[in-house]
Amino acid sequence: MTAKLTSQVSAEHRLNGFVQVQTKDYPEREGSAYRPAESTRHQRFKPRAGKGEWTWVPTNQSLVNFFVGHWYYNTGMSIYSHEPSRYDTVTLRYTGAYKTTTRSEPTQSYRGRWQYNGSYSYFKPHFWGGSHEFKVGSEITTERRTSAALSMDGKDYLLRFQNGVAYDIYLYNVPFNGLNDMNTQSFYAKDVWRIGERLTMNLGLRWEGYHLWLPAQSRQAAVFFPAADFARTEIRDWKGFVPRAGLSYALTKDGKNVVKFTYGRFNWVLDAGTGETYNPNYLNTMAYRWTDLNDNRDYDSGELGSFKSATGGLTTVVNPDVKQPKVEEITASYEREIAGDFSARVSYVYKNEHDQKQFVYINRPSSAFNIPITAIDPGPDGVVGTSDDRGSVTYYDYDPAYRGTFYEQRAEYNVSGYKDVFHNIEVAGQKRLSRRWQLVTSYLATHRAVWRNGIPQNPNDANFYPKDTYWEWAFKLSGSYMLPYDVQLAAMFTSQSGEPLARDVRFTAGLKQLGSLILRVEPLGARRLPTQNLLNFRIEKKQGIRNSGSVSFQFDLFNLLNTNAATTMTTRSGSTFGRITAIVPPRIVRLGITYQF
Repeated sequence: MTAKLTSQVSAEHRLNGFVQVQTKDYPEREGSAYRPAESTRHQRFKPRAGKGEWTWVPTNQSLVNFFVGHWYYNTGMSIYSHEPSRYDTVTLRYTGAYKTTTRSEPTQSYRGRWQYNGSYSYFKPHFWGGSHEFKVGSEITTERRTSAALSMDGKDYLLRFQNGVAYDIYLYNVPFNGLNDMNTQSFYAKDVWRIGERLTMNLGLRWEGYHLWLPAQSRQAAVFFPAADFARTEIRDWKGFVPRAGLSYALTKDGKNVVKFTYGRFNWVLDAGTGETYNPNYLNTMAYRWTDLNDNRDYDSGELGSFKSATGGLTTVVNPDVKQPKVEEITASYEREIAGDFSARVSYVYKNEHDQKQFVYINRPSSAFNIPITAIDPGPDGVVGTSDDRGSVTYYDYDPAYRGTFYEQRAEYNVSGYKDVFHNIEVAGQKRLSRRWQLVTSYLATHRAVWRNGIPQNPNDANFYPKDTYWEWAFKLSGSYMLPYDVQLAAMFTSQSGEPLARDVRFTAGLKQLGSLILRVEPLGARRLPTQNLLNFRIEKKQGIRNSGSVSFQFDLFNLLNTNAATTMTTRSGSTFGRITAIVPPRIVRLGITYQF
């Protein structure tokens, strides 16, 4: 439900108000071939948004704008089963109540943000060799995120099996109620500088500040974790300037040949949810080997084996010296008006994300991984000794002297060389609406060179394809034609490369401390899903109503060719390898009526 009110109080003053209320009910979320209905979760999501805005025009050359907005949501996740949560690492199948190694339900979450914006614009002609549109402004936000999880009748654990055999167990610190706060401030100044009829420059400078912290909070006793009080913790206090610039130049006096260049630097964005990574009052887990002594497929006292790992804020250390990552983006384009109603464009975009941060285990160096283990890559079928075996691989376990919660501690660092690079090339053409028809087409190709999990910190990360380098592409063609009696025909065809994939294998042989390793044994792109071709079609008839606006009738066909191209596929070696888990939705027919007044 949306409501908007605009009041022109006077010639110089305008007031705007806006409120939006949404409710989303999402039963059986994340159901799949491997997660039956009983193991899904039920989400109820209720976002709310509103703002009040004042616009003042003090002179015919200036404009003042202020607004205050508030956005928040409440969301709850409930479960369908109270049976112990179970997962088989070989068959990939879940049973019992919803849980993963990183989530525990049921939960209740809240996130809210107050936002305050103000700006002043001034137009100055005939100044410094041209005309100028100056603008200065500021934005201030305050944000809070809370996440609470409830205990599931004391069964706050995830049981994991290997082909039905008890393997390990994850213990959770529920119940908890984590609090995360963040404030931001930004100030900017920009100038649109037009020199003559052919050159326009956009020059801007922005200052941003992010302050993220965890307020003092407490956690009640859990089945596997004691009660605790946590003091206020500072997480991030980042400040800095970022420049932006753009240039547009008409190569010919008629304006039919234009080149454009832009440069922009962007700071890495934070939100209050980032604090959950460091919050000891958010989800924390402890993993142990598990032996089901009485074979009842449930955990009983005395069945815990050796410690495996720990995750969450209890083992995450704040590094106050980590720098804010940056994104640099450069674009260049050439546009040509070929005819009065047809133009073409070629453009290039370069982007790199640098000074990136990643988690490093501060007490377990790469040299600790000194136990080599040689095993056979079983090939797609996951069975050693068959015709699709792919030879031997060597991976490493760490020295048992580095086992324990102290050695699970990690912190974020700006690791040298951690930079992701993207190249984007696009060719496009547009025939504007004339003689009753229009057409738009484009071809886009993107090259990505990105680190999978940051710069490798141990030989297992380094030796198994740590960087993804591949191309992807997309083609689009859309157009419309106006028939007599205000009937419009429209169609859109899209074709895009299938998702690049790579096979991975779960190894357990010889591992004492790690327990298991999932290693990618192919480069990304060694396998690809099929190209996705989609054709959508629309017929629309508009009809004016005397003194009462207009009404339009729409008939839509989505996926007219009814393609069922795969969009995701299981890549883990084993009995489930190659199983399609999602396809393009089937042909859909939609009838619609729109009334405008």
